[in-house]
Amino acid sequence: MPAPTSRLLACATTIAVAVGLLAGCTGGSATADPTGRATSTGGQASPGPSASPTPSATVAAPQWTAAMDEVSVEGAQAVGQYFLELFPYVHATGDTSAWRALSHSECVFCADVARGAEDPPEGGYANGTVTVQAVQGVELDPGSVYSLNYTMEYASEGASTAERDTVLMIVVRESDHWLVRAVDLKAADGTGA
Repeated sequence: MPAPTSRLLACATTIAVAVGLLAGCTGGSATADPTGRATSTGGQASPGPSASPTPSATVAAPQWTAAMDEVSVEGAQAVGQYFLELFPYVHATGDTSAWRALSHSECVFCADVARGAEDPPEGGYANGTVTVQAVQGVELDPGSVYSLNYTMEYASEGASTAERDTVLMIVVRESDHWLVRAVDLKAADGTGA
């Protein structure tokens, strides 16, 4: 019998990790947002007298695209990318409506990010940008469960370098709309985000 190819091994690994995420849905890191991770490595909190987020003219919400309406691996990947691109907007404005609309009720990571944006630390969060690249997507249950892998770079305003993470996300299709079921972030060097 021939040895399995690396593609089959990658798919098997993705499925095993996805099953673990669905079973535990721990949300990954203790600090679920990219700005929180920046704080743990040296602090990027922006100065300000109010702990309440205020709308920022420099951070715009990403736009929903027609690709996200497609029920396919590509559609799920577009939804996952949109969700990750909401990070800077959610933290800059405190507006979690789009974030919460896409968050599955059992997604711990999703809830942690929303709570952090709605009740920010003293001084708020630094504005930042996120760049997301889809690496792999697998349809685990046709038309309803997708395992997605991304690389993500988050750069806080004024930071000299960006943080690079790998992201494993489970996206599900329920009642004709998308929900993010679980997210696991790890620093690209494998040390944890």
